[in-house]
Amino acid sequence: MASLSLTPATLAMLLVGCALISSLITLSVVGLAVKFRLWPALERHIDQRLELAANRLEERLRRRVSGLAKDLARGVGGLVVGRRGREDDTDPEA
Repeated sequence: MASLSLTPATLAMLLVGCALISSLITLSVVGLAVKFRLWPALERHIDQRLELAANRLEERLRRRVSGLAKDLARGVGGLVVGRRGREDDTDPEA
């Protein structure tokens, strides 16, 4: 059997290879943890925040539209009453 001699270059290459494999395993474990554990929790949190913001925006928009409708109704009512008032003013003179 031939003896195995490790030169400094071979030893360095083996150490670098082991370090790369170790890093790959670590990154794989962290990636799986993020994908299956942390990411769904983050998505739920973001969905809740977006739903809350959408509800607030919808409520503000609803109030704005109803306020504009009331203002429009008052404006149209004022125009109608104003015209009747003018018509009433012209009737006694006629």
